[in-house]
Amino acid sequence: MVNRIYRSTALLITVVGCLTIAGCGDSEEQTNSPTPTESAPAVPASVTATATPVPIHLSGLKIVFVRPQTTLSVYGRSYGELFAADPDGLNVTALAPGEEASFVGFGLRESDILLYYIAKTDDTQAVLRQRNLRTTEVKDLTSFAAPRKSDGPSIGSLSPDQRYVAFNHSNGIDVLDLETGERREALEAENPNCIESGPCHSFYEPQWSPDGTWLLASQVFYEGSRNVLIKPLEPEFEMIALDGYSNASWSATSSTLCGNEGGFNPVQLLVAQAPGWESQLLLRTDDDISQLPISSINECAWIDDSRIVMVIRTDDPGGPGACVATASTESPNVIDHKVAAPPAASVFGIFPAEGRSVVFNVYDADPLEAHPQLLDLETGHVSELLRTGDFVVAVEELP
Repeated sequence: MVNRIYRSTALLITVVGCLTIAGCGDSEEQTNSPTPTESAPAVPASVTATATPVPIHLSGLKIVFVRPQTTLSVYGRSYGELFAADPDGLNVTALAPGEEASFVGFGLRESDILLYYIAKTDDTQAVLRQRNLRTTEVKDLTSFAAPRKSDGPSIGSLSPDQRYVAFNHSNGIDVLDLETGERREALEAENPNCIESGPCHSFYEPQWSPDGTWLLASQVFYEGSRNVLIKPLEPEFEMIALDGYSNASWSATSSTLCGNEGGFNPVQLLVAQAPGWESQLLLRTDDDISQLPISSINECAWIDDSRIVMVIRTDDPGGPGACVATASTESPNVIDHKVAAPPAASVFGIFPAEGRSVVFNVYDADPLEAHPQLLDLETGHVSELLRTGDFVVAVEELP
């Protein structure tokens, strides 16, 4: 089966020097009853790709990335042409030639690999598609109103059993049953396009837990954001608000989350555990991490059951501007390596690969473009990946 290793996005972190490799609330409940959404506009059962389709054969560990056709959004994500490559950045394969899309996941059907992705059809509409990489057959599964262009692309997540796709649209998050075709509302936004403080919010970036029980999402307000949890496959479910969390990420056990304190300059790294999802403080900016003064802790991902990789920003004028750091739930305060990075950049997106390497994007603010890199956690060696402008969105293990 397909093993999803990690996928995430985060707020931008301004970097003024180099990267350092370091070893370094109360829940609000809301009752929801999932109901089918209004029928989406009819779409054809299949479509013809804009470029001549050819069979694609993929296996092993793959880096999935977007090659944007336009400038990245301010949140670092954009629709673009989808590609897959080996971990060293070689053997690049176009997955959906000629389409502007965002990646959802890979599924298996007998000997076939199915690519699920969201394709942009115009500035206001998008469609969830399934592409058989062997036969090149493409099917439209459901269409919907896309988020505003300034909010970035619609993001989808394929459940571990490959039956459901959760995706965000202009008014919340829906779940599509790939077997029955039923589409159900999971989270509804309130006045999502507000431009000032008030009763308004939207939902983004759904992530299924590895066991397929929970759905993690970001709830974005005018003033900031937080993560929420739901069980959308149950007849009725409660929304659990993780008020201290943003940019949260699942561990492989589905029983633990890591996340940053919500806001634009998070100062804490938190861990929450099932069943009550009570928060445990793992790290905060006033902790002494090998004498590094830390101003913010941004984004996190699990390397294994006890090690977390994250991005921290320092405010030491003579030191590194930002660090890609590893922390242990047992002993976080150890620095291992240092590596160089471009000045005036941002670190955005962390994707653990095989437990010993990390793929990440160094993100220039002017012009808006990414520089994917591969970090060896054991040696501290960093390699350039792909080409300037490519933006890594996932690391996937295929049979």
